[in-house]
Amino acid sequence: KIVEGKIVNKIESGKPVKAFEQTALHTEKEYLEKYIKYDRDSRQLSFTIPDKNKAYQFMYITDVYGETGDAVNNKAFIQGEGDVDSVDKRYVIPNRAIDINKSIVAELNIKKVDGNDKPLKGVEFELKSVDGLYVASKTTDENGEIIFERLKFGKYKLKEIKTLDGYIPDTKEYNVTIIKLKDNYEIDIETDGNTDIRKDKNKITVINRQIVPSTTSATLFVNKRVEGKWADKNDVFKFKVEFKYKDGTPFDGMFDYYLNGITGKIGNNGEFELKDGDNITIKEIPTEINYILTETDYKDYIPYEKVKSGTITTKPQLHRVEFVNRTTTHGQLKIEKEVSGSVDDKSKKFKFRFNIGNDPDKNYTYEYKGSDGEIIKGYIKAKDTIDLSDGEYIIIKGIKFNTTYEVSEDVDNNYTTTVNGKDGREEKGTVVTEEGDIVKFVNTRIVTPPGPNTPDNPTPPKPTDPTPNTPPDRPDRPEKPDKPDRPEKPNLPTPSIPSYPIDDTPNPNDPNSPDNIVVSDEDGVPLGTYTKRENPDGSIEYVDEDGVPLGDSKLVKTGNEFPQGTLIMTSILSLFGLIILRRYRKNDR
Repeated sequence: KIVEGKIVNKIESGKPVKAFEQTALHTEKEYLEKYIKYDRDSRQLSFTIPDKNKAYQFMYITDVYGETGDAVNNKAFIQGEGDVDSVDKRYVIPNRAIDINKSIVAELNIKKVDGNDKPLKGVEFELKSVDGLYVASKTTDENGEIIFERLKFGKYKLKEIKTLDGYIPDTKEYNVTIIKLKDNYEIDIETDGNTDIRKDKNKITVINRQIVPSTTSATLFVNKRVEGKWADKNDVFKFKVEFKYKDGTPFDGMFDYYLNGITGKIGNNGEFELKDGDNITIKEIPTEINYILTETDYKDYIPYEKVKSGTITTKPQLHRVEFVNRTTTHGQLKIEKEVSGSVDDKSKKFKFRFNIGNDPDKNYTYEYKGSDGEIIKGYIKAKDTIDLSDGEYIIIKGIKFNTTYEVSEDVDNNYTTTVNGKDGREEKGTVVTEEGDIVKFVNTRIVTPPGPNTPDNPTPPKPTDPTPNTPPDRPDRPEKPDKPDRPEKPNLPTPSIPSYPIDDTPNPNDPNSPDNIVVSDEDGVPLGTYTKRENPDGSIEYVDEDGVPLGDSKLVKTGNEFPQGTLIMTSILSLFGLIILRRYRKNDR
């Protein structure tokens, strides 16, 4: 912090003195960064005075490392218009400062030994923090030990960068974590199954196995390395080794080998597996023996060399062989969505399910484009779901060649679906090119034409081949009994079904016409109830309870009613006879 003030004259203990009087305090980040700078290389802290006419106090806190009683010197000097002598300040570290610093820093102790626990001097290690702010390298002393001091809590990478001649190098990089406890700290290291790394409390011991050549034998050292953007450190590669005499006859002996802390024996046509950074050492191979190393399974990588061979000579030596694979160009899978219909249809989300390869937990990178055009990137598992609406898509990247996939859309009965132009909701395939595959789903809303009844009850569409327009067979209608003498009309209550006279019934094709009616004769006597019926040809008519249409109904008059039809017909015939008789008489005259 920076304290701004002025120098004032005061009287203390009866004597005049100059004292600092505070007028302002600055702790704002912007202000401090403007006037305070720190150089990590020179470990020099500088402060620029904002106003030369004012007085300032510059206060800071720093970590002090050392033993109790050690002296620390700080030198301060001012650069300006005039020369000012520098000022030294001596500070003795108290016990309290040591206790405080021990609680906030840690040490990493490493010891290097051979297979017989003999300390190894001259082995170099590098330790760096994952954020890159701390990088240091040290070499083991006479006791095979080094100490990385003043470490903050967090994650680091430890690697052996220089190995003694005659010893098997350790090419792996190990993760180290310094964990803060209540009053102390703990160091953890991931050994990746290497039994040659031991941890005792916060001290790590690393073993280097010695290569012991003889005048008649040598050692074969095989290392594995992968490179490329899509390289997977966990991929396992398979190898086969052959041992033969100079004339090609197979060698039937067995040799000791050492692989990631595990020992065993291997002979002609022996097989082993290596991951990135792994190596195998095959010992005591006699002279004049030919070896042939073949990488039999290199996954989807491209090997620079699949076969390497050589001959063990009479000179004791370490034969180094390295197999390097680079990753192939991977493909991708694009899932697109298109919806045909209204604005509501296009904004509707449809759910998709996909499964890529045989490992459902494998992570892939993806690129997603939403309906607003925004591109979003992230990670997605090989077996997952995604919601897409019209115009949206997702591209899943980093899929190895020859990886199979399945994509399906959840059923929605309101839409028809095509996939890449074919009816269906599912697509299967295999990624075999860098451009990858595109799976496009198109949905179209199913529209049902409305019927004549009501909008809520649409009639189904007509069949493509309608039946001939012939009315249904009429059932035999029983004759109505003779009416009795016309009685007086009773006062009937108004029926719930509307009643119409026979000569004034409503049009059944009118959408506002009632579904049921009562038909009466000209005297108001009910003849029956008629209901709407739709015929196979689409026509609509009123029928009675026997299915007889209203238009074909006949009113049979009986009883004492006057036979008007018969009287009219008789009158016409009589008139016609009279005309003939008059013409006959005229001719006689």
